[in-house]
Order: sequence, then structure tokens, then C-alpha cells
Amino acid sequence: MRELSEQRAPAVELLPQGFQVDDSFTEADVKKILRNKGWYLVVKRCFDIFNSLWQIIFFSPFLLLSAIAIKLYDRGPVFFTQERITGGIKGPRTFNIIKLRTMVLNAEKLGMQITGKADPRITPVGRILRNVKLDEVPQLFNILRGEMSFVGPRPQTLGYVARFKEHYELIHSVVPAGLTDLASINFRHEEELLDAADDPERIYNEELMPLKIRYHQDYVRRLSFGLDVMILSKTLIRVFIKR
Repeated sequence: MRELSEQRAPAVELLPQGFQVDDSFTEADVKKILRNKGWYLVVKRCFDIFNSLWQIIFFSPFLLLSAIAIKLYDRGPVFFTQERITGGIKGPRTFNIIKLRTMVLNAEKLGMQITGKADPRITPVGRILRNVKLDEVPQLFNILRGEMSFVGPRPQTLGYVARFKEHYELIHSVVPAGLTDLASINFRHEEELLDAADDPERIYNEELMPLKIRYHQDYVRRLSFGLDVMILSKTLIRVFIKR
């Protein structure tokens, strides 16, 4: 079986093979970060409110057209919601993430929780929405409601979080889930990697998840406006230039 680092897929900036989650990241680190950078979490929230408001207005016509396309295709629901984990000043908690539905009805009963780029459950309309990232736009409402931020660990399903519960609770004691993060940038070809794997679930649980958590821990430790701007800039480049 080919491991993640051996698969023929677009290059990603992986941490060293076999790197594990950082058990040295403790509650003491969380308290220190909140003490030194608590003010920035307030600034971060103000940034999220302002930018989510104008972007909701800007993307409204695209959301309307997308909703019509989804309805015309199979008359199913426009939105997909699922319970995920988040956090921030209020501490770790769950919320319902909102996305445009890009898969067939009852897709969760027809396959794995993870989705590869070639997953047959993705509808033709959904494939277009995913390619241009329009399926993620409804998360602006999650951001406006304080359930997410523009930058923060991508919200995981509860099933995947359970294995790393203590690590996620510490991470989300500081920051909420986000629309983009360091892991999203470095694993921008994650779907292709999973498509190429013999056992995608094992690869995701045993290799990708520990690596993602290390990126999340690094983000929380280095939390700053400059880092958020850098992540947002790299995300825009990834979406609009480096496909």
C-alpha cells in the first residue's frame, strides 16, 4: 500500500513523515495565549463581522443562481448542514455548518465521510460549485453568527474529532473554526491524494489528521493579524491563480 508521501499526486508541503500531534501543547499554553493575545480575538471578531456582512451582500446573486441550479437538477434541498466543532472565547462547542449541497440526496449513507475529487456522489452542478468554491460561501452566515472565523482550523465532523478530542478542545479554547487555515493551503490537493489512496479513511485518520492538528497548534501559537492576512492572501492565490 502506498503511503501519503509516496503517492503520485501534486506536491504538498508536508511535515516530516511520522510527525505526531504535539502533546506539549497544554492548557498552560492556552492560558498564556489568551492572556497575551485576548485583545486580538476581539479585533478578529470585529474583522469577521464587517467582512462577512459585505461579502454576503456581494455573493447574494451568485447564491441565488446556485440555488436555482441545485433545485433544477434534482429538486432536493439547496443547503447541506452538518454538526461540526468550533470554539473561541466561549470555549469548545458544536454548531451546524452551512454549505451549498453538492452531492446526491442522502450522500452520507452512500459512502465515507471524506470526499475525494472523483467521488461519484458529487452531482454535475455540485462539481462546478466545488471547483469555484461557491459551495463554501454560505459559511459567511456562520461567520456572522460567531460560529466561525475567516481564519481558523477547518471545522471537522465530530466522528473525526473524537480520536483527537483533547487536542481539539485545547485548540478551540482559543480560536473558532475557520473558512481557511494553514492546513487548507498546504493540503490544497487533499481530494486528489485521497482518490489515489488504497485506503482513504486510514490515510485521513492516521496521516492527514495528525498533520492538520500540528498546523492548527502552530497557528494558535503564532496568532496575529499578520498571520491571518498571510493565510487569507495565500488562500486567494490558491483559489484564483494556482488551481
